[in-house]
Amino acid sequence: MNGTVVYRSTYRGLNEDERNSAVEKAMRDKVDDQIRSKVGPGTSADSFKELNIEVTPTYDPYADDHEESPEPLDEEIEPTPEISDKLLNAHVQLQKGNTISKGKVIERVRDPDGNVIGR
Repeated sequence: MNGTVVYRSTYRGLNEDERNSAVEKAMRDKVDDQIRSKVGPGTSADSFKELNIEVTPTYDPYADDHEESPEPLDEEIEPTPEISDKLLNAHVQLQKGNTISKGKVIERVRDPDGNVIGR
């Protein structure tokens, strides 16, 4: 910006009597004149015609916007055993002789066919 401080605060709109009051209109005109003298004349849609810019640009829709939803799967996908496995990522303590070893369960052991070994 230009370094000029612009104060902003909440306001109350004018009521019907204030809008029609000649005194209020004179005050509004004075404020409008002060604004125009500081920041210049206002703009409108006509101000941009010489720049050859559309007011609201329009874009082509995405190609998939008109496609239908994909077909549902023929078969239901079964969840892997890990989904409901409450021991995965669990911190455990295992006793070995007179010592206790700490560890973390990171995966289940599987047989060559992919079946989970153990309980």
